[in-house]
Amino acid sequence: MSGAARWLRWRALVPLALVLTLVGLAWVLLLDRAVERGVEAAGTAVVGARVDLASADLQLAEGAVTLRGLAVTNPDRPMQNLLEADELAADIAVGPLLSQRVVVERLSARGVRFGTARETSGAIDRPSAASRALRQRVDAWATGIRIPALSVGGLQSAVDLARVAPDSLRSLQAARALADRAAAVESEFSQQLAGLDPGPRIDSARALASELQRANLLTLGVGGATAMVGRARRSLDGLAGLDRTLTTIDAAMRGRVTDLEAGVRGLADARADDVRWAMGQLDLPVLEGPEVSTAMFGDLALQWARPVLFWLGVIDRYLPPGLDPRRLAGSKRARREGTTVHYPGGGADPRFLVERADLGLVLGGAGVAAGAYAAQLTGLTTDPAIYGQPLRILAGRTEGATGPAALELAAVVDRVSDATRDSVRARARGVALPTVSVGGLDGQVALGQGTAELEVAREADRLDLRWRVASPAVEWIRSEAPTVRPTRGSQAWVADLMWRAVEGIRDVEIEMDLVGDPRAPSLAVRSNVGRAVAQSLRAELGREVRRVEADVRAHVDGLVRVEADAAEARVAAVRDQLADRVGVPRERLAAAEAELRAQLQRLARIPGVRIP
Repeated sequence: MSGAARWLRWRALVPLALVLTLVGLAWVLLLDRAVERGVEAAGTAVVGARVDLASADLQLAEGAVTLRGLAVTNPDRPMQNLLEADELAADIAVGPLLSQRVVVERLSARGVRFGTARETSGAIDRPSAASRALRQRVDAWATGIRIPALSVGGLQSAVDLARVAPDSLRSLQAARALADRAAAVESEFSQQLAGLDPGPRIDSARALASELQRANLLTLGVGGATAMVGRARRSLDGLAGLDRTLTTIDAAMRGRVTDLEAGVRGLADARADDVRWAMGQLDLPVLEGPEVSTAMFGDLALQWARPVLFWLGVIDRYLPPGLDPRRLAGSKRARREGTTVHYPGGGADPRFLVERADLGLVLGGAGVAAGAYAAQLTGLTTDPAIYGQPLRILAGRTEGATGPAALELAAVVDRVSDATRDSVRARARGVALPTVSVGGLDGQVALGQGTAELEVAREADRLDLRWRVASPAVEWIRSEAPTVRPTRGSQAWVADLMWRAVEGIRDVEIEMDLVGDPRAPSLAVRSNVGRAVAQSLRAELGREVRRVEADVRAHVDGLVRVEADAAEARVAAVRDQLADRVGVPRERLAAAEAELRAQLQRLARIPGVRIP
């Protein structure tokens, strides 16, 4: 056997070659399929709804990936796609792949469309735990938002004032607390004055002044006059010490009395707050513009707000600030999948990075917003602290089909440092706005073509978001007009009154604000329609509401008056004691001191009398 034959084991080499050949074939045939399934699985886990991909073409040697037929389901509307893309083409750096890192040097998109219909539902039976938890949190927030109802039933029925319990009134509690404070001040005042009886010393000083007034050199002599002057000086020193004591007590007590008097004035404000609270317990109609706007468009605002909060949560999960660890679903296992914790500081490069993406967006149809739009995205990464640059997005219109419609978008998602700093400004003009139901109106308003604006500012744990839509030519669609005149005060009467208030309005603006903690912000809704309806309701129902309010005010006053009067009397007693026991003695003390000084000045003119 030759040397080569000895070194080559043909019986082992041939099977090995076959295995390598099969692996190569599997790589070529199945890699694209694996990428396709990976995109669908990862996208579905992030979105919480189906993500479909028609095909994937991976050319590793050239560093090129092409994805075709991407469809992302809207998690809030399973029969609608959030977006569709005919083709996504990416240039990928090959080197980082060896260390399990993906760096997309350039990404382009063709045929991107939004809000397209699906043939089958995109809902999934078991969303990822993170997506499910985020959805539950947003749902719980929406459930906790109070949307007032436009009903006047409370005016027509008997007002149940028994529902206003005394212990629920803030003014009653404030009156009791004020009386206790006044009693404590009075006790402290008495302790400070204990043993301090200024009357005898003041009377003694005035008696000495009278004695000095009667004295003269013939009756006293020089020695006697000098002795009386010494007595007068000692009396003045005593009066000065007494005055300092009384001044200190007076200053301290005046401050305490001023606080008590402020508490008395605060009882009126607390009583007014109690009247407003009691009115709210009686299911009376809401007649203020912001409340009416919330009643009419609150459900619409929640419909807009829910996806905003959901996607903010998604961004927080996958792009947390600084070097915070990411907790992601673990890989599929036969038993428990667990959780993968990724620490961004563990490597020199981001795990995933899109350096630049040029996206072409197309809005179809013949509307004024139809046409081509371009968007540019830079710095999309799962590890912004490592990359060192924020995510930036710019978008604008490049070509229109008809009309002067415009789209402007500028966004910065800054998660580089430990403090989150995000900002978004978007404005779309000439877009098709939806037809929406209106609370309490038994109908809809077709907003037609109009303007939509979005402003988002986020700093650390504070969110300030404003969403505004405006339309210059809306159409009001009434479900069914009444055949007979509705009974005054009925719900049908309220709806008819609202219709008369809104049917002439053609220019509509609706604003929604989300402010506060991004996890559970407060919601505010404003609209010129709500202001018009509120004005009409006040004009029609103002007399009835004022009557009920007078009854409620009288009821609250009856519950609070005894305690409030007692508190005010206690404060007045402390004020009177301060005047009687400190103010009057200080006035008498000043008069006695003036008399003594006048007599001393007279004696000083007598030859031989020395005044120390």
